[in-house]
Amino acid sequence: MCIRDSTGSDIEVIAPDGSKLGGVKENDGDNLIFNLTTILDQKDSTDDGIYTVNITPVDNTGIAGTTQKFSLVYDTQKPEVVSVSHVELFANTSYTNGEISEIEVNLQDKGNSDIDFENSKVIMTRQGIEETDEDSQLVGKLTNNQVDTIWLTLDTPLSSDGKSDGKYTVELEILDKAGNELKKSYPVIFDTKPPTASLNVPDENQVITGEINEIVVQIEDSPGASGVDLNASSVELTGPDGSIPMNKNDNGVDTLIYTFMQLSKNGDDDGTYLINVTSQDKAGNISNQQFEFFYIAKAPKMISAVPGKDAFVNRLDTVNVTFSQTGQPIDLKNFDLVVLSPPDEKELPGTVEAEDNTI
Repeated sequence: MCIRDSTGSDIEVIAPDGSKLGGVKENDGDNLIFNLTTILDQKDSTDDGIYTVNITPVDNTGIAGTTQKFSLVYDTQKPEVVSVSHVELFANTSYTNGEISEIEVNLQDKGNSDIDFENSKVIMTRQGIEETDEDSQLVGKLTNNQVDTIWLTLDTPLSSDGKSDGKYTVELEILDKAGNELKKSYPVIFDTKPPTASLNVPDENQVITGEINEIVVQIEDSPGASGVDLNASSVELTGPDGSIPMNKNDNGVDTLIYTFMQLSKNGDDDGTYLINVTSQDKAGNISNQQFEFFYIAKAPKMISAVPGKDAFVNRLDTVNVTFSQTGQPIDLKNFDLVVLSPPDEKELPGTVEAEDNTI
């Protein structure tokens, strides 16, 4: 570090702690040069601070003029990023799903030189959809508050209708007035579409007569989207008597596995079961879907017939048979009713109709 002033002048440099820095004065005929012998540290911030320079001009007759003072800032530290909207600073990739009209960057200059907003940049680019596509820089306007915040306002905001979904990069090139430069790059996945779930076990609307003690749901997100958040996704099972406790597990990728106590085989648990699935991706998009299945452990039983057993009639046009109702409507389409006439038990012609639990 050297400081020049007019011939005959004296120069001294005062450190932030009030001590004078050592140096050697030279005169090149036109200027007095003060070369510091105290080396300021450039590797850390030990010597950073505001230094005072005192210049006392002296002419050839030895008359000294008024001492002039000015300050200079010695700053070896890069600016720091406090926050970036839509970005998690310490994540490998950030995920967001809301409309983006601007990127707001909050900064802090560790030294005392302040941010050089005129030469600082915030750039947002969209990665090519295909590998052969080039990245494209989004057009926008930079503004700042001349203190600690810079904004990139996009000419065309990223919409939440799915058309802007994709992979983006937010790049920062931040300078302070001492010339320290900070460069940062943040990958961002913009994803506005919720994932969808499909039922693997049991099948949707399946009628189950055997054992069942698990629900398996697969959740799928759009290609190139943020990906399924299995921790935030969940499944609830409700039966005829209310909510059923379950234990949650997953495959670490896209499948939820819930286990529960085996349903009773004596018919007490027979009925309709609802599976409510809440699917969430890493960008926070949520979808809710409902599936159902039917559990029947106890077969339906005939409870009445008209005409009844051993009845006497003088006309027979219709025979009605009613079955006990289980939790699931009886599939009467698969029932058959045959009326036989004596003495040879010949089958009488007719049609079978079903309504509720009666044929």
